[in-house]
Amino acid sequence: MHPSSGFYTREQGVGTLDEVVTGALHGSLVWQVDTVRDYEPFAARFAAAAAARGEAVVYFHFDSVEEMRLGGVEATTVPVFPQEGFEVFINGLLDTISARGASAAYLFDCISPLAADWFSDQMAGNFFVIVGAALRAAEASACFSILRNLHSQYAMDPIVATANGLLDVCRYRDRLFVQPLKLEYKRAACRHTLHAWSGESLRPVTDSHTAASVLTNSRRDNLGLARHHLGVWSSTFIEAETLLAAEAGGDIRPEERDRIRDKILRMAVTRDARVQQLVRRYFTLEYLLFLGTRMLGTGLIGGKAADMLLARAVLLERDARWNEVLEAHDSFFIPSDVFYTFLVQNECWELRRRLMLSRGRFDIASEVRRRILNGAFPAHIMRRFSDMLDYFGETPIVVRSSSLLEDSFGNAFSGKYESVFCCNRGDRGARLEQLVDAIKRVYASALSKDALDYRARHGLLERDEQMAILVQRVAGAFHGNLYFPDLAAVGFSFNPYGWHEDIDPRAGVLRLVFGLGTRAVERSDDDYTRLVALNAPHLRPDSFSDDLPVPAQQWVDVLDLEQGRVSSRAFRELAPDLDAYVLSQVATEDPLVARAAKRQGIRNPFLLRLSFEGLLKHGDFVASARTMLRLLEEAYEGPVDVELAVNFREDGSYRIHLLQCRPMQVKGMDHPELPPLLAPEDTVIFRCHGPVIGRSRFIEIAFLLYVVPEKYSALSEREQYAVARILGELNRRLSGPEVSGGLMLVGPGRWGSAMPSLGLPVSFADINHAAVICEILAIREDLVTEVSLGTHFFNDLVELDMLYISLKQDDRDAVFYRSRLEQAPNLLAALMPEAARYEDCLRLIQGAENASGKLWLRADTQGQDVCLYREE
Repeated sequence: MHPSSGFYTREQGVGTLDEVVTGALHGSLVWQVDTVRDYEPFAARFAAAAAARGEAVVYFHFDSVEEMRLGGVEATTVPVFPQEGFEVFINGLLDTISARGASAAYLFDCISPLAADWFSDQMAGNFFVIVGAALRAAEASACFSILRNLHSQYAMDPIVATANGLLDVCRYRDRLFVQPLKLEYKRAACRHTLHAWSGESLRPVTDSHTAASVLTNSRRDNLGLARHHLGVWSSTFIEAETLLAAEAGGDIRPEERDRIRDKILRMAVTRDARVQQLVRRYFTLEYLLFLGTRMLGTGLIGGKAADMLLARAVLLERDARWNEVLEAHDSFFIPSDVFYTFLVQNECWELRRRLMLSRGRFDIASEVRRRILNGAFPAHIMRRFSDMLDYFGETPIVVRSSSLLEDSFGNAFSGKYESVFCCNRGDRGARLEQLVDAIKRVYASALSKDALDYRARHGLLERDEQMAILVQRVAGAFHGNLYFPDLAAVGFSFNPYGWHEDIDPRAGVLRLVFGLGTRAVERSDDDYTRLVALNAPHLRPDSFSDDLPVPAQQWVDVLDLEQGRVSSRAFRELAPDLDAYVLSQVATEDPLVARAAKRQGIRNPFLLRLSFEGLLKHGDFVASARTMLRLLEEAYEGPVDVELAVNFREDGSYRIHLLQCRPMQVKGMDHPELPPLLAPEDTVIFRCHGPVIGRSRFIEIAFLLYVVPEKYSALSEREQYAVARILGELNRRLSGPEVSGGLMLVGPGRWGSAMPSLGLPVSFADINHAAVICEILAIREDLVTEVSLGTHFFNDLVELDMLYISLKQDDRDAVFYRSRLEQAPNLLAALMPEAARYEDCLRLIQGAENASGKLWLRADTQGQDVCLYREE
């Protein structure tokens, strides 16, 4: 003991603090400093000690900060670029650590600027957890720093939990002192006491006066609790609020407002340059501050949420009338950082990374999904979830995916990720459990086969894809123990299906349903919806006999609050309890049914049909829908598709709840000029007059897959699923660059049906390489013949520029010479020997046979004329 110095001295030995700070003990060491200048002496000491031990020094230098001076120590500097995106950045670090292992010591720049680069404390914490795990696996030592009193709990909690050592540095009278806050080294013997830095080593301070003087001159918050740690996120919003307050007194320049607005846009809304250009025009700083109050964490709100907010902002900015038409939105957002944090804390990150590197191995995906579904959220996130449920009370909510890539220009992800309804009934614990399960289901859907196939097909597996979530109040009203809106619709500003010469494709089209919109976005093989061309709403896509009732929607999707799920109810069961003003908009009495009931002596027949005639013929709904789509298309500078719900009021007015808006993924809106049809009748395989959807084309068919209706219907359900799997495999095998010409699929019933008895139970990934699909409506007499425009299935067709044909054999304008397909050589067994047993049911026909000419398809979608023939 040296009384004059007040320092306790001992020989440097096993477990001293010097061994910790020099990296002699493996682990991750974090220096908490007021300035980066105070970190440099310890970084240089760490590097020098590593070099003295014969270890290589790897210095990860972040391009956004000044390079540190290491006192002449030779180090391998690895430049890294946080702005390239979290995954690209982190994978580069992990690859270097994996390659070097324990043979190197790793030095990092101060990690606080990472939070600024990513606009998120949470992502800085995620960075440390991921890198810390890699360092532990490599049994390596590493040195980091972070700025004190700058970060919130979202950064500090994971750093404190993961680091082997956390040392707080403070400067007093131009000397540096170090206070160990956490030491978790296997051999560390030093205590959590204040130490003084002599320039080369650390010695404990033993007298209370020195310790008290040093510590009282340095602010020392409760680390990791974030009671005073505002972080980059909160401090940015506070700066914006302060700026607006100053603006009221005229003390602010417009460029200052723009600067902070653009910063929040990049923090919370989007980093996509094209979307930024849009939102910058319509999102005010006040609007962004409100958005901040609805976010349950940090990060981006994702594509679906950004587009929904943008669409509302566009309409409200263009015309104040929309304030009276649009239903108020009170959505909440669970941003993207929460997703990454969930993956990290539930040990999913490394598996997910392996999955991406393996190009979508589904065994790994299954394990990641299992971990997600069994995972848990941090306590502070659960508190935010609970507060949100207090806000909503027991009103139903829907938990919707809103990933970073979703609904963006070029990538719709239509139906690839889940949306989950929560009836939100019962005590808070039960409702919270239901909400958390729904969020985890959405997270898990990011790793579904369909989602991964979509990302691979669009070259997106390497892109930074984080899953944010949009939580919306379900639009609608209570009807006893049921809950549903009066109307739901999918709308396109460009109509790809011009079934009549009077239809203007650029006027747009709606697909209307009564009840929840699930029936509008999913194909219903046993029911109808109403398709409405907005410039000619009276025109129906199909012609019907005057002697039969016009087909109409029979089943309504509702939320059954007792059962806690979406269920389907017959419209005739719901109609007696509906208000008259609602029925007047959506239903009319069918005179044919009335006459038939009278002839048969049926008393009190149910005469109402969901025709939507009141809505379409009276009032301004059609004009409003058309204007909405036009304004949004103008703002997006291209076609859009929307989802909306409508609730009527007693005075005849209505409120539109705009649920979703996104760029419509369509290859083009113009139709090429086609050569004249020169096909003698004996060369024709089939010819029909609609329905056909897509751009007009004249193409060679390289291969045609034909599912024979009678043979398929005779199979057991198990065998029908086997045929679907064979179709998927053939779709993959016939998709290579060596295949010249298009693949055409012809089969009975619905492609993508959920029920084999109504069609082919394939997923879209099983048919995604086809150029043309044709549905033969011959599998059952009661099969619905409507075109399911607007469903997720058809959005995929439109996005990939696939042609859709519906062939009704009993149509007087259609001919189908089946024998010309059934007598053609079948290549199935040659290409796929394991499928030979299904040769009678499944025929693979090559377009260009040796004995005859090529197969050609001429499709005039404007005239709704299609002909498949073999060239002589």
